[in-house]
Amino acid sequence: MPDITRDAVLGRAGGGPRRRASGDIVSLGMVSGVVVRGTNIGFSIEVARARAALEPLRKSAENAVKAIPGVTSVTAVLTAERTAERGTIRSADGSLRTTFF
Repeated sequence: MPDITRDAVLGRAGGGPRRRASGDIVSLGMVSGVVVRGTNIGFSIEVARARAALEPLRKSAENAVKAIPGVTSVTAVLTAERTAERGTIRSADGSLRTTFF
């Protein structure tokens, strides 16, 4: 069984070192509750309020973590437990997006 670590999950969810400088969901402190149970992964993405507009962000992070060798399932959920903040994030395709989250 592959050794899947919390750091590997955070690295993929955040898009790796090349994206951290511009601000991603990990460096912005939006990812919490990372759970690694063998090859099954779960985590939360904390936003100001759950919005359908953020679904692509959730799906992108989930798909990035699914790409870790050995991962069989990933569940990423949006939670509305943060106060509103404005920031710039870089999506999986590399484009920058300024948003309130």
